[in-house]
Amino acid sequence: MRRNPERDLHRALVKQLQVRCKPDVLWWHTPNGGGRDVREASQLKLMGTLAGVPDLLFFRSGSLFSVELKSPEAKLELSDSQKGFQDRFMRAGGFPWLANDMDSALMFLSHSDLLR
Repeated sequence: MRRNPERDLHRALVKQLQVRCKPDVLWWHTPNGGGRDVREASQLKLMGTLAGVPDLLFFRSGSLFSVELKSPEAKLELSDSQKGFQDRFMRAGGFPWLANDMDSALMFLSHSDLLR
């Protein structure tokens, strides 16, 4: 398998979340990425799939949080669809975060009172 630093960071963070998230935190990954043929992508869009959804979403006590992960080697910036989603997410009361390392992601989640 080809080296993928963003995927490796994502998997490492999920391992931390499985152990450290508070029990009343609902969190998940929405698998929007990956290769899809045109017909499948069209069907997903008709079913409500949104472009730009962050890698991880968190819900606790009526509050929404998100973490978008980028490769440690890549620029720390969002795509246009991610910017659009983040804008809507914040207008809905959500708290987004963009990270390219474990420390930054865990700091945000800890500060947001999502970790034990």
